[in-house]
Amino acid sequence: MERIKNLQYHMILDYADQVRKLKQYGGSQSRLVRNVLQYIRSHMAEPIRTADIAAYCGKSRGGLTTEFKKQTGRTLSDFIQQQKMQEAETLLLKTEQNLSQISSLLGFSSQSHFTRVFKEVHGMTPTEFRKSQK
Repeated sequence: MERIKNLQYHMILDYADQVRKLKQYGGSQSRLVRNVLQYIRSHMAEPIRTADIAAYCGKSRGGLTTEFKKQTGRTLSDFIQQQKMQEAETLLLKTEQNLSQISSLLGFSSQSHFTRVFKEVHGMTPTEFRKSQK
């Protein structure tokens, strides 16, 4: 029963997050950007490689990175990191999962790597972020 409640809770969080992201990026995205976003969302719990996204989009690695930067003004790696950090924020604020669980859910190699990246982006550790939002 607890697993079903947990799944339902995560489905609601995911739905709310998807709506937020759609509003954030608007409806004027190119097909490429939509495909990249879809791939990232589908593989959030894994280390995401540019080559895998390129294969998913039917492009070469160089072609993907060049076209993505041209369309968005951002590098693909920065965009992936941003998406993972947004997901981290949601998990920190909406769940009671510990940092090890969150770092694993986001495909980081270790909790310390997750904490380091989070601090670079937000200027505070995930624990400090969670406490500051309560």
